[in-house]
Amino acid sequence: MKNHEKTATDVRLPTVCAPGEGLRVASGGIVYRFLATKAETNDKYSLFEATLRPGEGSPFHVHSREEEAFFVLDGEVAFYTEAERVPAGPGTFINASIGVVRGFRNETDRNARMLILVAPSGPHRHNDHWRTVRDYLLYMGLLMTSIRNAATRIVGTSLDRAELEATTSGLCDRYRRASLRTPIALHRLREVQKRFRSTFDHVDVLLSPAVAHSTPILGHLSPDQPFDSWFERLSAFDCYAPLNNISGTPAITLPLHRTRSGLPLASHFSANIGDERTLLELAFELEEAMPWARIDNQPQPIPAPDEVGSIDTGRDTARRPG
Repeated sequence: MKNHEKTATDVRLPTVCAPGEGLRVASGGIVYRFLATKAETNDKYSLFEATLRPGEGSPFHVHSREEEAFFVLDGEVAFYTEAERVPAGPGTFINASIGVVRGFRNETDRNARMLILVAPSGPHRHNDHWRTVRDYLLYMGLLMTSIRNAATRIVGTSLDRAELEATTSGLCDRYRRASLRTPIALHRLREVQKRFRSTFDHVDVLLSPAVAHSTPILGHLSPDQPFDSWFERLSAFDCYAPLNNISGTPAITLPLHRTRSGLPLASHFSANIGDERTLLELAFELEEAMPWARIDNQPQPIPAPDEVGSIDTGRDTARRPG
């Protein structure tokens, strides 16, 4: 008979996430604050707080292995299924079962805040994504710190640190506070590099959006703003190209479309190490089939899919969700 009595080593200590604590990552206009990750719940669930700016939300999607539950704390969030729209104010609880198509959006003029629970947590990849973002930020801080410290030799003059942009100083400060994590962060980034490169064992080109949303207004990404605000906005805007920076793989961004207001809307193509030729050949074919407007041209409406025609590149293309 097995002994089912718990020993001291079986007992987990409570996880405490005080106000203001927890990893915060911005993605697509939503700021996630992780309260409990799979490492802390033994893969049973993940719990995070989501703050949605006006007009932001999640498009229709479906989970094949996880239940997803929402509890609105502040503001109002509109939840959508294939059949209905459900306005949810503070205190509203919604559970989306496995296989149910769902989406949500903040359609008001003020921020909304809610708790999101995903169970089980094991197959869920959010935790790995946010950890990669944090590791990449540390790596960028290492580079900025190295450049700053070597500035005298590079530019041949002393460096007045007060003249550095807030973004540079912010990256250096973050690295200083977390520099002891550098070895493990670099190790994990190398693992990400291997996984991303392995994608091209099965496809020649990977297609994704170039950025997460259309061109922001001037000043939105200004380096003069506080670092935390700048990084939150940047990570919500530029969240695809960093994978190429981490993996060292080539990529090309092409202005294939325009928004209704005439701003460029680009597509991002990635290929394997040393396969720049594939990207250039693909770019030439796409430009011939769908010539993009020049700066001196008047904006043209985006053609309907059946007006574009098919493009035979002779290669397999995979889409990265976006």
